[in-house]
Amino acid sequence: MASNTTPSYPKKLILKISSSSSSPKLPPRPSESPPPPPSSPLPPPGFTLKSPLVNHGSSSLSPELKLFYDQIFTSLPQTPHLNPLKKFTSENMKQGVKLGWDIAFLNFVKKFRNLVDPTRFLSKVESLTEELEEFGKLGYDVTKVRERFNLLKNRAEQDKTLKEKAEKLEEAKKEKQAEIEEEKFHLMELAEKTTRVANQVKIQESDEEDFE
Repeated sequence: MASNTTPSYPKKLILKISSSSSSPKLPPRPSESPPPPPSSPLPPPGFTLKSPLVNHGSSSLSPELKLFYDQIFTSLPQTPHLNPLKKFTSENMKQGVKLGWDIAFLNFVKKFRNLVDPTRFLSKVESLTEELEEFGKLGYDVTKVRERFNLLKNRAEQDKTLKEKAEKLEEAKKEKQAEIEEEKFHLMELAEKTTRVANQVKIQESDEEDFE
C-alpha cells in the first residue's frame, strides 16, 4: 500500500517559491501631471508684420468680418510701412489706427469683388482711384487690386458702350416704327379719300343715267 505522507521540502525552497508567487510590484505613479510648457511670447507690435497679426486687434472683430479679414490678408499678404504711425508713442494707439486702416482696406477690396452696375461703378472711378493711391502711400500692396480695378473699369466701359448702342438701336427702331405707323395712316386716309371719290363718281353717273 502507498504511503499518504506529504513529502518534506527544504525551508529555503519554500520561502523562495512563496516570494516568487506574490504579485509583481507596479511602478510608482506620479503624484501630479507635469506643468504645460510655457506659451511663446507674442511678438512686439511693429510696422512690417504680416497680417493677420497675432496680437492684432482683429480678434475683437465680428466672426464674419474676422473670416473675411483672414481671407483677404491671406490671399493678399500685406507689409505696409504705415509711416504716419511713427508720430504715435502709444503702441495701443498704433495698433488701433492700424486696425482701422486694415478694415478700410478690406472695405475697399470688397468694392471690386463683383461688378453689379457698370454705370454706378464708372461714377465712382475718381474716388476709387484716390483711395487706391492713398493705400499705396501707406505701403499697402495694391498691385492686384489695381489690376482688378482696371479690369472692372474696362468691362464697365465696354458694357456702357454696348448699352448706349442698344439704346440707340432701340430708339432708331421706335422712330422707324413711328414712321411706318404714320405711313399706314396716310395710306388709310388716301384709301378713304379714294373710296369717297369713287362713290361720288358712281352717284354722279347714276344721276346722269336717270336724267337721260
